[in-house]
Amino acid sequence: IFPSVIIIILPNNSSKFNRFHIVGRPGSGKSYAAKKLSVLLNIPFYDLDDIFWHKEDIDYTKTIPEKERDAKLKNIIKQKKWIIEGSFGSWTDPSFKKADRIIILKPNRYLRALRIAKRDIKAKFKITNRKAESLKSFFKFLKWNHLYDKDNLLKLEEKLEKYNDKILYIKKADQIISYFKKI
Repeated sequence: IFPSVIIIILPNNSSKFNRFHIVGRPGSGKSYAAKKLSVLLNIPFYDLDDIFWHKEDIDYTKTIPEKERDAKLKNIIKQKKWIIEGSFGSWTDPSFKKADRIIILKPNRYLRALRIAKRDIKAKFKITNRKAESLKSFFKFLKWNHLYDKDNLLKLEEKLEKYNDKILYIKKADQIISYFKKI
């Protein structure tokens, strides 16, 4: 469906881009890219994990009620500027529609697995404010991440096909950060 070569083509006027939706596999660098872009462009960012999952649930099994979740997303996309990272199915469609740019991060799966492990270790030792997963949940997540390319990513790319004119494909989050630093 999408080219295997990753190319970034953006006009020289970055000020016309105020609404970004960053997607990718787990461990692809979505949060990193969102935080960096947020600081660089002075745009607030939102992690869909915070809208979808209950914070106290370490096994990621308890979700926030749909009405509450949808209302939170609606309030975010009403704003003139935002960066959203993550993708959880059809309830996120309004953010793709309103985004000026959709950034799809596509690093290799081994790098992603390494990042997931590193992130979980940091959470376990309270080096980061991210919640630590249980060991069972961690291994389940690693397996799901490995299979993500064959199923979830293909479905996401098919869904986003109608937005081809606003999609950027990148392998490393720093590529998009470097671009916006230059302009």
